[in-house]
Amino acid sequence: MIQSWQPDLVALEDIQLQKFENGEAVTTYKKLAHLQGVLKNYCYENGFVYKIIPPATWRHHSEIKGKTRTD
Repeated sequence: MIQSWQPDLVALEDIQLQKFENGEAVTTYKKLAHLQGVLKNYCYENGFVYKIIPPATWRHHSEIKGKTRTD
């Protein structure tokens, strides 16, 4: 999509580590961190400007009011 749309700015959602009893949250965090790294590297190597955006920022911009995933 990035190549075909040629955006002026690519916004990537920031990640955060959620605290749970099991190690599942850490595994998910690591996978998201790796994915974010790949996307940042792709943007850098292809000359696309990117910005890391906190989830609350894009939710506010998109007028999403819910606090949970199901909301």
